Amino acid sequence: MSNVISCAKYDYFEIACIHHYEVELTLKSGELVSGIAQNVKTVRHQDERKEILEITHDNKNIEVELIQICKLNVLTDNPHFNEVILDK
Repeated sequence: MSNVISCAKYDYFEIACIHHYEVELTLKSGELVSGIAQNVKTVRHQDERKEILEITHDNKNIEVELIQICKLNVLTDNPHFNEVILDK
């Protein structure tokens, strides 16, 4: 199983962070996580590369691994995109 998503899908997260969009994430577990997109980064953990989305919600920082996200909804009106399906 890959620990990274495609470059094309990664770009959507970068756009959301650049514009600090309010987002709602649907995780593979079924959990919903929402907040303001802040940063997307790649980190190394035990010789594995992981891509992380940082969001803020109620003044708390939340980190979500991109491969755990199955859907990205943008709640902020914007000309770029509203929804991205990453994985079922």
